[in-house]
Amino acid sequence: MGVDPKDLSDAVRRRVSATIYNRGRMYYIEGRVGPISTDGKVVEAVVEGTSDYRVRIITEDEPVITCNCPFGGICKHAVAVALKVSEVPGRMGEDRDLDAEVDDLVSLSARMRTKAEKRALERRADTLLTEISELGPEESEAFLRRAVSYLEGTPFVEPFTEEWTRTIAELEADGAAVLAGDILEVDPERGLEAIARGRFSPGDAEALLARLPTIAGPIESDMASRARVHLLGVLGRTDELLAIIGSDAPVEAIEEGCQHLEGAGMGEECLPIVIEAMGDRTPRERRALHLIAAGLDISEDDRIDHLRECLGLWVDREVMGRLVEVSPDAAVTTALEMDPEARVLLAELLLEVGEVSALTDLALGSDDVDMVEWIAEESEPSIELAEHLTDLLLTSKGRDVLWRIRRRFEDLKDNSGLPAMLVRLRERYPRRPGLRGLLDDFENG
Repeated sequence: MGVDPKDLSDAVRRRVSATIYNRGRMYYIEGRVGPISTDGKVVEAVVEGTSDYRVRIITEDEPVITCNCPFGGICKHAVAVALKVSEVPGRMGEDRDLDAEVDDLVSLSARMRTKAEKRALERRADTLLTEISELGPEESEAFLRRAVSYLEGTPFVEPFTEEWTRTIAELEADGAAVLAGDILEVDPERGLEAIARGRFSPGDAEALLARLPTIAGPIESDMASRARVHLLGVLGRTDELLAIIGSDAPVEAIEEGCQHLEGAGMGEECLPIVIEAMGDRTPRERRALHLIAAGLDISEDDRIDHLRECLGLWVDREVMGRLVEVSPDAAVTTALEMDPEARVLLAELLLEVGEVSALTDLALGSDDVDMVEWIAEESEPSIELAEHLTDLLLTSKGRDVLWRIRRRFEDLKDNSGLPAMLVRLRERYPRRPGLRGLLDDFENG
């Protein structure tokens, strides 16, 4: 009769020195043991060491152990494999026992001494969470509920609690209120987050709203406001929403409140609330409020103004892209008032959406010749852009740029509009000998 997998590490431990056992234990904790391959009688795994070493264990009454490392026999690599088999039941060809793995995590965390051990256990916790997430919302919620209680007091409870909270939003309304309420009991702040993200029937929302003053009342947090706004929105209590998303409300609560109000046909009430809330705020909060305002059902001019205000606080691709969608011309005007980095960002966005006219305006308004040429090179050749580029290059003082203009003309040599452009340039610059000679070359050939 073979040795029970749970006893394998004890059987191995009796046959090695304390030094070898401790080294093998470190390899196990550091996650150096690869996947276990077994038919129930023979266990095989690869262990990462100086090289990759293959361990083979025949689980007889007295295990037969081999390893292809220089040490041979019962080495630290074999100890690591035995520990992995013994401390994680279910590896011997059966289904994974996730509860046992959590128990293992708790047990090892109590004996954790070094930073290396902590990093190794963090990797194991991450792997376990990944496997839990593949179970589906209902099954993973039930498991995570137990895991959080087991891991209380360990360094690993936080990510498990976050994952538990996340599963609430994936569940249907039926039963979601009960789960959110359970989280409130264990961790009020996480429970509030679950409520703020959950999907509830009106009856469940009513029950949770009644519970908030008793459980979340003492918590003066943004999440408490978001949870209350979310529940009021589910219930359609627009008057109460208007009362609590005023100037002192968290930005996230204002945003969700406005979404509910717009859904109830009261979008016109939102803009004054958002503008009033911009008073005593940090730049980051003001920017977020301007973005909320820009997303409301407002006029194009108002939307442009709010997006410009955002870019005035700091420039980013998302906001500049939204401004391009609303009005490429307004985006050009805005970028020309900013630093060169903003103009380069806008040029990239305009190239992506093929806004050649706006690109031309950006080229005309820029005083950076290198950037103007970059725009011309990256965009599709066009008579209009080449002509504007010529104007800009020739009016740049102290720059020998005729070779750049030649390259632009060569791009357009088969374009039927080139002769007319050459005539216009000859009339515009009658006293530029270098350009006149260049124009002669292209007109004659």
